[in-house]
Amino acid sequence: MNQTTQGLGPKPHILSERNMRWYLGTQLISLTGLMLRMSVLSLLIVEMLGKERAGTYIGIVRSMELVPGAILGIFVGLIIDRLEKRKVLYITGSITILQSVALALLSCGNVKDIPIWAIMLISFLGGFTNVIDGVARNSIIKDAVKHPLNARMGNTYFTSLYTFAMLAGNGLAGYLVTWIGYSDTFVLNGVSLLVLMIGLYRLDMSHVVQHKHPKQHLLTIAKHGVEYSVSNRGILACICIGSVVTVLGFGYNVILPVANKTMFNGDSQQYSRLAAMAGVGSLIGVTLTLLWSENRPRLFILAGCLLAGIGNIALAYSTNVTQGGWALFLCGLGFMMAYTPIRGAIGHLADKKMMGLVMGFNFMFFYGGMIVGSMGSGYIATHLSCPTAFVSCGIMLIITTFLAPFMPGWKLIG
Repeated sequence: MNQTTQGLGPKPHILSERNMRWYLGTQLISLTGLMLRMSVLSLLIVEMLGKERAGTYIGIVRSMELVPGAILGIFVGLIIDRLEKRKVLYITGSITILQSVALALLSCGNVKDIPIWAIMLISFLGGFTNVIDGVARNSIIKDAVKHPLNARMGNTYFTSLYTFAMLAGNGLAGYLVTWIGYSDTFVLNGVSLLVLMIGLYRLDMSHVVQHKHPKQHLLTIAKHGVEYSVSNRGILACICIGSVVTVLGFGYNVILPVANKTMFNGDSQQYSRLAAMAGVGSLIGVTLTLLWSENRPRLFILAGCLLAGIGNIALAYSTNVTQGGWALFLCGLGFMMAYTPIRGAIGHLADKKMMGLVMGFNFMFFYGGMIVGSMGSGYIATHLSCPTAFVSCGIMLIITTFLAPFMPGWKLIG
């Protein structure tokens, strides 16, 4: 790969850029708080409703956070392309803090008295903030990096943060619930978002040139964004494969609190230990990806799909916590090996002026995939069994491994 661009000299390491050190460091803390909240919310629903009913409702609540993104992603992207992304993130961060405060107030009493509709309403309203926040967090990277060739690794590093955040957030969730309770744990989530705002303030964006966009009707711009994404076969291949990996590869995380109860008869601390094994696998997967995937992303995508499929099937047939933990290790390892290079490739292939639109279009499919995965896994876990859900996802991931190379645009991924 050519490491220089006209007049810019050799490409520096991504972490040599001050902006990226501030952004990635504070994002890690913020994303850990968000992952912590997701895990604690799932544990809360299990305690509220019992293991027999919780699977379906965890899937519904998780989906309600994603519905706005699945519908509005591309419109959000085109609006963000026309705004200062840092200011957008200030606003979304403030609203998310209020969401955490609402959850803290709800859970400060007897959790069994909390109405499930209140959790669903907070999740649904928060979903509008989530899609704006998610698109802005991703698209600001291409502005924040000083050297254009660092955009791919900037997106790859940012995607990798979800792994570290998942390991820390999921691993701490059960212990924090035991030590300080649900309410104070939601408060910690709010504090993590304040750290992000400090990181945003410290970014030097003086080099960013605001592009003037022609005044056009919203639907016309959205149509242009879709046409751009679809016409670029590399971007389209990334979005399609990424959506499949999301639907099938992340379902284990949604129903893990239920599987912990029904398959292993575990408590909240055992849930944290199981989730931590998936996090360790994700950590190793993303480390391998950061070190060696830049010049061979397709190999990592295929290997990741295969490992995630094997991990899901192994989890379904696990008879004790030790076996389940190692199966979850494979699930986390495979998911991050497959998904991280996909997000990096999108950031590399998309034109800077179209970054918000492309990310918005990607988020529509990403959130849509999460909805299908969450609802499907939750429904199967409740009406059939958790092992059935794991086996179904595992088999389809293995099939995806063999079908992906035949997709148009596959070779353009890198």
